[in-house]
Parts: sequence; C-alpha cells; structure tokens
Amino acid sequence: MALDKTTRDYIAGLKASNIDWRQDERGRYRIRILGRGENGFYEESPGRALLFELVAGESAIFSKSIRRWDDGRKVSDADKDVVLKRLVAYLGHDGAPVIVR
Repeated sequence: MALDKTTRDYIAGLKASNIDWRQDERGRYRIRILGRGENGFYEESPGRALLFELVAGESAIFSKSIRRWDDGRKVSDADKDVVLKRLVAYLGHDGAPVIVR
C-alpha cells in the first residue's frame, strides 16, 4: 500500500530540510520531532524515511506506527528494531525512561 501524494510530498520536504545527521554502528540517520510532539520523522542513509507516532512529553513511541517507508515498502521486523533502538536513544538521551507501546 503506497503512501498518498500529500504524505510523500511532506516527507520529501523533510528530507530536503536541514536536520543534523547522527551516526551509529549501523550508519547515518536523522530524527525530528514534529508539531506538538505527536509525530516524528526518521530518515536513514541512503534516503529511506518514514513518519511515526509518539507522545514526546511522555517519551512514548507507538511501534505499530512504524510500518511503511516513504517508497511504500513495508518496514521489516529487523528494520523496525533498528529504528526503535535509535528512537529510544534519541528520546532517552538524558537517561530518562522511554516507553515503547
């Protein structure tokens, strides 16, 4: 199931924006919390990106929202694990607990 054009355009705009890249043992990636902290943007090099749901104030990530890359492909379980690991590290950067639902 492909993403609608509005969502694809929104992700393309985020990919073109100036968000700092991070690096770990698996490669480069970047994360941005959007709006009022209810959605987030995740991109990894080379160019795969997705949107996900969270509650930033409570450091809660909704893992079921991590389901499709911007090219319409399903996020594999292995990829989802990597994305969640990176999101937990990003949200829990001060040692605060992060809830994955």
